[in-house]
Amino acid sequence: MAEPVRPLRRPFAAAAFTAMAAYMLFSPALPQLFGTGAPMVRQWTMFSGVGVGLPKGTFRIEYADGRTQDLSPLEVAGMTRYPVRRPIYRFDGYAKGPEGLAHFAAATCTTLPEGARLTFDGVLAERRHWTRMEAMRVCEVPA
Repeated sequence: MAEPVRPLRRPFAAAAFTAMAAYMLFSPALPQLFGTGAPMVRQWTMFSGVGVGLPKGTFRIEYADGRTQDLSPLEVAGMTRYPVRRPIYRFDGYAKGPEGLAHFAAATCTTLPEGARLTFDGVLAERRHWTRMEAMRVCEVPA
């Protein structure tokens, strides 16, 4: 009886597995190493959307009689903690740029007394950078 041709399959399968594993591990590093990308080579984007649109800093209510009250971003949004949604790391209340702070702070803006204003001093997380914002009138949305 002739022996089956199986000995050739095992090295081929091992080589194919090794090639796929190497591609999966090292292809995202190529754009970082050589500064260029290609359609077959993806960049690392793990957790790229985490925290986008969340302000980091201090909100301040300035009352008409001169009193001030500092609030955290969570207090302004009316939450006890940021929601956890997987696989999308965003929620409906996030701010899209500086004008989005009014949307983020809508819970506080609706309860402000007459003559009071809400300001923000801090940064807003965006996709590739932090946007610095100081002493904005948050509840006054420009037309």
